[in-house]
Amino acid sequence: MTFADDTRAHARQALYASAALIVLLGVLKQFAAGELVQKVGFTIAAAFQLYLPLWLISRAGQRAHDYGLHMHGSVGAPLALLRQRCLDAARRRQRGQLGRRTLIKLSYLLAPYAHKAQFQPSTFWLDLRQTGLLIAVTFPPFAVGHHFWQLLLAQHSHRHAAYAFHLPNNMLELLLINLLLVALPEELFYRGFVQTRLVAAWPPWFKRFGVPVGWAIVVSCGLFAFGHYAGEWGNPARLGPFFPALVFAAMRLRSGSIMGAVLFHGLSNVFSETLRSGYTFS
Repeated sequence: MTFADDTRAHARQALYASAALIVLLGVLKQFAAGELVQKVGFTIAAAFQLYLPLWLISRAGQRAHDYGLHMHGSVGAPLALLRQRCLDAARRRQRGQLGRRTLIKLSYLLAPYAHKAQFQPSTFWLDLRQTGLLIAVTFPPFAVGHHFWQLLLAQHSHRHAAYAFHLPNNMLELLLINLLLVALPEELFYRGFVQTRLVAAWPPWFKRFGVPVGWAIVVSCGLFAFGHYAGEWGNPARLGPFFPALVFAAMRLRSGSIMGAVLFHGLSNVFSETLRSGYTFS
């Protein structure tokens, strides 16, 4: 098999995985009758998006790092240091001495995550700058548009809407859920796995600001939108995530990591929920 054939096969695999996820989300939605069942379904979908790409990447003999599944060494570098400390401590101990075997096992477990890890400050700060800039540019107009949308919905239902800003009582829970259980699985699957494989198989039409534009981006963002739509058949508004997905895609390609996309995605969800929690209707 040639490299081109291999690349196309990997792209087909990513498309099949995306179709399987859409079917899974649609099926899970049919059984989401109670809160407990919804949480179980949410966990299954998150696990699918986290595990399957890593398994397929490993099975193909590739590195997760090449798919942007890293944080510029900000996590890997400390893990590499910890692994080295464990190895050094194990070497100083005599064979059979208490704790030596535990240190060796720990270093073995850390090896896949710490291999050749080195902190890359330039790209790390690029992701943080991108995230901060996008928050400054998009959050204020979104808040204004969101307010008028809520007023329109209230008028349509013949109610009065009042708004008072306050942080949700479960703010920490919102942050953890949206960053680790929503944004991380989705960005790992769509921007890290699917987008990377499609970009490799389908050459871009052109580049803008260093970001390749072509069918790979359009299709991966479309699959992301259909993944959201699958959870709520009949609600065309759930196709709306196609547009923020374009931003997430550009962030991933510019920095080489999904870190910025995860941060912006998760914080956008939290910001939207914070705005929504401030409205009362009468």
